[in-house]
Amino acid sequence: MDKTKSTCKLCFERAANQKNSHIIPKFLGERLFVETKPRHSLLFTSDGKLRKVQDTPKEDNIICQECEKGFNVYETYCALRLKRYNDLSYRNSKYFGNLKIGTIDCYYSKDLDIKIFNLFIYSIVWRASACESDVFENFKLLSEDEEELRSILKKYSSLNLSELDSKLKFCKELPSHYHFVMQAEKKLKTPNSGLYLKTINENFHHLGLVDYSLFYFTDKKEISPGFEAFNNNRLEGNVMVALLPENIWRDTNLNIMQALLKRP
Repeated sequence: MDKTKSTCKLCFERAANQKNSHIIPKFLGERLFVETKPRHSLLFTSDGKLRKVQDTPKEDNIICQECEKGFNVYETYCALRLKRYNDLSYRNSKYFGNLKIGTIDCYYSKDLDIKIFNLFIYSIVWRASACESDVFENFKLLSEDEEELRSILKKYSSLNLSELDSKLKFCKELPSHYHFVMQAEKKLKTPNSGLYLKTINENFHHLGLVDYSLFYFTDKKEISPGFEAFNNNRLEGNVMVALLPENIWRDTNLNIMQALLKRP
């Protein structure tokens, strides 16, 4: 099939004419490359081989340029606010607060709109599931869950933040999904994590996003007891991020990457 003649997978209206579309937002993967000269990272291919790459995975002719602009609105807005926390001068400032849920320390963002944040998370999960790259072949939503995300992303797709704010005033319902985000207590040098996506089962998906670990559930029954309190899939309140001690973060990422690299 000639992909240059395909229709946008998001809007179903325009030609899928966007080239070099990052499957995962570029800012989430940029630290994979900061410690190497010349700039590169290592990609494990689907057949277990190592390949040097200079950027995170991109794909052509999946969505249209207008839908790409809609994704960029979420990404630009969220990138500024999420990256602030890794700058120590911003911690304990007007931008963030701290709390404890059980035994786990968390921070919450005071200026990150939770509705926009949810659209940002949906855009990552949907695009990873809808893409055709073999890099993320182990990640796939059920068709009905993928369609639910596509529908809400299309509904609120906007060319700028002002247009998005106007649309979100009428947002009264989100998909009945659940997701929470974790990161290490302090900014760690690479490699202490990686970029990897894995569908654990049809209702539980894990996304390792270098500095963040995203757990995405389409069925509440999959959530371990106590973790529902970390859910950010809400219409109101602050976006929360759980903080993991350095040793737990390292061990968790190492175990996951080793499991992904195992071959039958």
